[in-house]
Amino acid sequence: MSQTAARLLGLLSLLTVPRTWSGTELADRLNVSSRTVRNDIGTLRDLGYPVEGTRGGEGGYRMGSGGSAVPPLLLNPDEAVAVAVGLHSGLSCIIGGMEETSAQALAKLEQILPASVRNRVKNLAHFTVPLASNHPMPLVDPNLLTLIIEYCHGHQRFRFTYRPEAGASADQGETSTSADQRDTLSSQGHRSEFEVEPYRLVNHQHRWFLLTFDPTEEAWAIFRVEHIVPKIPGGRRFEPRDLPAQEIALTSSAM
Repeated sequence: MSQTAARLLGLLSLLTVPRTWSGTELADRLNVSSRTVRNDIGTLRDLGYPVEGTRGGEGGYRMGSGGSAVPPLLLNPDEAVAVAVGLHSGLSCIIGGMEETSAQALAKLEQILPASVRNRVKNLAHFTVPLASNHPMPLVDPNLLTLIIEYCHGHQRFRFTYRPEAGASADQGETSTSADQRDTLSSQGHRSEFEVEPYRLVNHQHRWFLLTFDPTEEAWAIFRVEHIVPKIPGGRRFEPRDLPAQEIALTSSAM
């Protein structure tokens, strides 16, 4: 997010509080000049927010009537439908447990779309039906996915306990050289604690897998995310390795 966008969102958040803010107060809160506050107020008004201003010793700014409503979202019809398709897919989504959140977001999207686009989105929701899977979808905490992505981005080792289903076939901790043998270390009681170099989150048939390099085994390994219990804090930073196509193909086949 750009600095200007973040500042505008901060200003908008302050103005939604039912009170009058002086220009000095807003400038102090946002750590900007009074001139910047005036310019940002003008930008919000241009975007459709009814910011009212009064002069004098007790003057200031406040959100006018209807200010709690978000102005129409500036998406063209194709963009709006694309977003709606993504949210509607969330009702049977690849992140288990996000169905309610997706439904809420879709409802909010419909409220702020221009009228010309809203009907297209409603028709999409009404006439498309997800086909239920014969296999239950594992629930994965979205916060866990976000955490793993942060470790991947920061090149920081990921520490976790791995708890596979009792008697489950092996698809955790598989090195690329033993994937065809389906050898699950922790299911044999040999190992359940890991500190690995995380590289990619992979979604396959409504399941999330984590592609890693395991320094202990000196090999690439994959783990099913729903069996991961993270440990905080993470480990030390690491120098990223190249992802050989052959290794990725082998680990993918192990899923």
